[in-house]
Amino acid sequence: MMSTVHFDDARTMRVAVQALPVADRDRVTATPVETGYDLNVPDDLLPKMRGVDMAAALVADHRDCLLAAINARRDAVIAAGYQHNFGATAGIRRLDQRDARDDTAWLSVKLLASDLIAAGQGSQAIQIRDAGNETFSTSAETADAAMSAMGVWRSAVSSHSWTLKDAVNAAADEAALDAIDITEGWPGD
Repeated sequence: MMSTVHFDDARTMRVAVQALPVADRDRVTATPVETGYDLNVPDDLLPKMRGVDMAAALVADHRDCLLAAINARRDAVIAAGYQHNFGATAGIRRLDQRDARDDTAWLSVKLLASDLIAAGQGSQAIQIRDAGNETFSTSAETADAAMSAMGVWRSAVSSHSWTLKDAVNAAADEAALDAIDITEGWPGD
């Protein structure tokens, strides 16, 4: 036998279904109706569905969505690249931050620049390729400072995401989660 459970919105219905054991989720079917959704549920699943603390499940779902959005925003900020002013000759350049290969390349630039400075050759020019695939020259001292500033920026992006995640994880209810603005305060905005 099947019973019909009505939900006013898709999110609440989705959360109720996700609260069921994975093996049982394909046993329910949803039908859009004018006032929301009717979920057709086998009678043996009704006690499981009725046993779900929907308020807690909705908070958990909201929390998961916010945490995923914070990760996506962090990744987008990093993927957009780091912008640095290399001075009068090279100007403002955007440096790629796409993946571990870029991280390795920038670490290599930092090490080369640091070695040149340590050898008393800080004014020696080194080549850097920006996000626009344009190669430019800058002094080892300028490159070293740029790589350090990039590290500070990258750390600030991570730190901001951690602060937001801590706030999300500490939020006790939907209202507290709604009050968290995950769009503001990102370095480089």
